[in-house]
Amino acid sequence: MGTLTIRTTAEQDQIIEQVQQLLGESAGSKTLLRCVAEYQKLSLTLEDQNLKLKEALNRVDELENLILNYLNSQHALMSVVSPHTNKVTRKQYPASSQVAKQNLNKILETLR
Repeated sequence: MGTLTIRTTAEQDQIIEQVQQLLGESAGSKTLLRCVAEYQKLSLTLEDQNLKLKEALNRVDELENLILNYLNSQHALMSVVSPHTNKVTRKQYPASSQVAKQNLNKILETLR
């Protein structure tokens, strides 16, 4: 077993005391050891969550593209009747960002 000596600043002492109270630990050294033990688990969890978020954002983008393709197909069919119909762009579909946020929130709720 080793001995660890840490010289801290007043600011670092304040941070350690705050975390110590949050964790309910009786000593600063126990607080630091507990934080070190939890760090690796939390790092892996964060990596996993970031990967899931990236996948969810990619899926939202795919769904937005499907919606735009649908709308453009619908307009193409309508242009047979009225030749002045134009393609739909993301700028013309302002709800897409709102829809994306709502979909992302649903996905994140599911992941929790």
